[in-house]
Amino acid sequence: MMNRTKDKKFRIGMILLIGLVWVMVSCKQDEPRACFRMSTDYILVDSVVQFMSCSEGANSYLWDFGDSTSSTEASPKHIYSVSDYYDVSLTVEGKGGVFDYTELSIAVYVPAK
Repeated sequence: MMNRTKDKKFRIGMILLIGLVWVMVSCKQDEPRACFRMSTDYILVDSVVQFMSCSEGANSYLWDFGDSTSSTEASPKHIYSVSDYYDVSLTVEGKGGVFDYTELSIAVYVPAK
């Protein structure tokens, strides 16, 4: 009788474990992770800045440069024409319409004369 109870508990435990693993695998989505770098940390007015996506799992990109301009390229170049502080953001979309977002505040300086 004792072996039968242990065997039944073991089977129930295995069924629960298999069910848990199935739920974890079937519910896992390929969620994107938004990430970017810049070609320089010191940005000057009228200079080209290369923004480089280091995002993972992204199928599409939407950049907002904080100066009323945007891009859908993965790694665009941009020129700021006014010295100011800007919030640059990158929104990426992955499989199944899942989105991620990251933002960085930058300063653009007037070149020294």
